[in-house]
Amino acid sequence: MMRDYSKISPQFWVGQTGKKIRKLGVDAQLLALYLMTSPHANMLGLYHLPVAYISADTGIPFQGALEGLQLLENIGFCAYDDEAETVWVYEMATYQVGESLSPNDNQCKGVQNEYNKVAENRFLSAFYDKYKDSFHLKNQRGITSPCEAPYNPLGSQEQEQEQEQEQEQEQESSTAHTLPNSNSVAEICQKLRGLGVTESEQRQRLPEITALVKRGATFEDFAAFLAKAQEASAKAPFPWSIKVMTQDFGQPQKARASPNQSRMENLSQVKDNSLAERVAAKLAEQKNETKTIEAKL
Repeated sequence: MMRDYSKISPQFWVGQTGKKIRKLGVDAQLLALYLMTSPHANMLGLYHLPVAYISADTGIPFQGALEGLQLLENIGFCAYDDEAETVWVYEMATYQVGESLSPNDNQCKGVQNEYNKVAENRFLSAFYDKYKDSFHLKNQRGITSPCEAPYNPLGSQEQEQEQEQEQEQEQESSTAHTLPNSNSVAEICQKLRGLGVTESEQRQRLPEITALVKRGATFEDFAAFLAKAQEASAKAPFPWSIKVMTQDFGQPQKARASPNQSRMENLSQVKDNSLAERVAAKLAEQKNETKTIEAKL
C-alpha cells in the first residue's frame, strides 16, 4: 500500500548532509529525495527497492542509479543490499516517526509491525540495534552468527573507503585471470571497468548490454569479444564488440559447435581489408540507434 505522505525537513537542502549530497551532483540529490519519498518506501526507511524501480520512477539510467546509490552510501546517507534489493536510509525513521517514542505510544507497535514485515536483508539486525531504544522494539531479526562479521552502518567512513579500495584492487587483479559467470548487469559493468571500459561507454551502451545479458551473455562473453576487437586494432573496440555480440546473440536457436566458436567466426568475418570503413559505418549506425533509444525513453 502506498503511503499518503512523507516528511521532508528543509534541512535536506541546507543541512550538513544536504550539502554533502549537493556536492555529489543533481542526480544524486534527486535520488536521495526519491529514497525518502518513494512510493515503495515505508516509515522505517528500510524497504525493498530494485534498481529498475529507481530508474523507471526517476528517469535516471540504470547504471546512473547504481552509481548514485554508491555515492550516497559513501557519505553515510544510506546503504543498499544488492542481493536482497533492499535500501536502508539510515535516518529516515527518525524523520518519519520521531527521535524517540514513549513506551506507551501506539506508534511503537506500528514500528515493530512494519519492521516484522520487511523482507529478509542484511540490515535487519543493525536497524534493530540503532532504533530498539528509541522505539522500544522487542523482536530482533537478522541476528548474525558468530562466524559472520556484523554490518556496521555507523563505522568510520575512511575505513569503509579503504575496504572498498581493497576490494576494487582485488577484483582488478583477478579479472585478468578469472572471468566469472554473471547474469547481473551491474556486476558485468563493474568488471568491464577493470578491463578499461569507461563508465561513459557503458551508459551509452546500457540498453544493448542489458538486452545481451537477458539473452544469456556473461562477463566471459563480453571480455572475449572485447579482447578480439582490441586484437583487430579497432578504434572503438567496446562499441564494436557490443555491436557484433548483438548480431550474434540476436540469432535465436543458432547452432554452434561450441559456445564461443561462432562468435569468433562472426568477428573474423568483420575483420577484412575494409576494416576501417566497416568500423566507421558501424559506429555511425550505433549513434543513430542510441538517438532512437533516447528518443523512446
